[in-house]
Amino acid sequence: MRVRRTAIVVLAGMLVAAAVAVAVAGGPAELTAMLLRPMPEAGRRAPDFTLPALSGESLTLSAFEGRPVLINFWASWCPPCREEMPHLQAAAEANPELVVLAVDATHTERSVEQVAAFVEEFGLTFPVALDRDGAVNEQYLVRALPTSYFVDRSGIIRVKYLGALTPALLNEFLALID
Repeated sequence: MRVRRTAIVVLAGMLVAAAVAVAVAGGPAELTAMLLRPMPEAGRRAPDFTLPALSGESLTLSAFEGRPVLINFWASWCPPCREEMPHLQAAAEANPELVVLAVDATHTERSVEQVAAFVEEFGLTFPVALDRDGAVNEQYLVRALPTSYFVDRSGIIRVKYLGALTPALLNEFLALID
């Protein structure tokens, strides 16, 4: 009798969890698509995206295939992002082949002007993309800022790193994609 009651409670919990998953995903079709979507992890192809740049043009990740790419998800209000940004600028200057693609979590910012002020303050010369609705942050499963993806010349993710990059870590990871 006790085993049967436990089994019923476990089954009920699983049904509730399934119902919540469907509700969060927006429906059964969306849940299926979400579950079947390839995870952006090391060893997999980096999901392509196109975003508007702070400078006005569009930026498409696949346009940089053939070059090593560092995709950095950040925001101007994020203290660890502020800490690592000079290191990213130094890496971009030291490695002309490297594409540093900074994807701002614009949906969390007060304004695009705040992003522009940040870029000017740090003298950033690499492309800054504006993820206005958070879709690319969601596509890459970004749950903390900063998050960086190191993508090799073939478009394969070699490293995913959560947190501020130190110069030593940056050099270690860049060696894996060059």
